[in-house]
Amino acid sequence: MTNDFEIDFSNYVGECGGIIIANPNASTGRLKSLDELTELLRAHLDMVVIVDEAYINFGGQTAISLLDKYDNLFITRTFSKDASLAGLRVGYGIGSRRLIAVMEAVKNSVNPYAVDSLAETLATAAVEDWCYYEKTCQQVAGTRDWFSRNLADLGWKVVTSQANFVLAKPRQTTKEVFEALERKHIYVRYFPKVERIKDYCGFLSGRTRR
Repeated sequence: MTNDFEIDFSNYVGECGGIIIANPNASTGRLKSLDELTELLRAHLDMVVIVDEAYINFGGQTAISLLDKYDNLFITRTFSKDASLAGLRVGYGIGSRRLIAVMEAVKNSVNPYAVDSLAETLATAAVEDWCYYEKTCQQVAGTRDWFSRNLADLGWKVVTSQANFVLAKPRQTTKEVFEALERKHIYVRYFPKVERIKDYCGFLSGRTRR
């Protein structure tokens, strides 16, 4: 990533076995546009490009529209974030017939576990009531944007997020902020041993009535 936590696709030029990116990214929340993804796919037509869209329903545009043009694209989704069903461990993939056929041929040899009937039933119920989840995601995104603006007004450096979390650098030392919040039983993510983000805090966004 760049110093602004942007993924630089120019770094992907050259031979490799495949490409996997999270869009929006974890744990920055930064989003790559469809135009940028299109250029990446065009530049790597001979390899699989996997786009993890775990957070896409909190903001941004899905890459699903690109599937008809690029059979090297595979999109992964999860019910853990936007549907709040992390305990079910349910997800799915969307791709060309060619890629799906390869997965069908090998999945029983590599799957650590299969989806049980209870998880399948609950995930199906979530899809059938997706209007509720869309509304919830919009509320979460609204809280995220409101929270980001308020942090910026306080002089924090806020990374623009399209996910359900915010990465921000406080004016004070991060350790001081983390400990002060912890004393109030407010728990945020803090990575003192990770050099690039040791001065940042991670905040999870939720619904709120303001």
